Parts: sequence; C-alpha cells; structure tokens
Amino acid sequence: MISFWHEACEEYGWAWVVEDNAPGHKKFAVVSRIRNGVDSILVDWPPHSPDLNLIEVLWADMETELGQIHERAEDVDTLVLMLQTA
Repeated sequence: MISFWHEACEEYGWAWVVEDNAPGHKKFAVVSRIRNGVDSILVDWPPHSPDLNLIEVLWADMETELGQIHERAEDVDTLVLMLQTA
C-alpha cells in the first residue's frame, strides 16, 4: 500500500487512505502508515460493512461460489487453484 500511495501522490499531487475501523488496522497498518507519513482519514463506520467496503462484497461472493463448487481445501496449493477457478 505504501508504494501505491507514493505513486498516487506523484501522479495526482496527493492521496488519502481511508481506514474503515477494521480490527486488522489497529496494529501493523496504522504503525506502518505513521512511519511512512501516509495521510489518512479515519471514517466512523462499522468494520466490514458490505455497502461501504467493496472488498467484503467480493470475498462474500467468492466464499459463496467456492462453497457451492468445492469442499474445504486441505492445503494452500489447492486453495490457490480453487480461488483462481472462482
């Protein structure tokens, strides 16, 4: 994300990262953002909100499709193949 942010700043003159209060942002992402001087906006909305966080919609669709087509993956290689198929 850091390199993408720098590229966006160079191309557009500025860029903001919008954080969605996801629990995973509490430690590594915030520390990394501060260490690298990345500007961010902390929005007060619920984490994993499917109407505001589009990646959650994609993950839900992939989980549904994988659940309908395949059984549980037993190893990483099988999971990668299943995800590429979906």
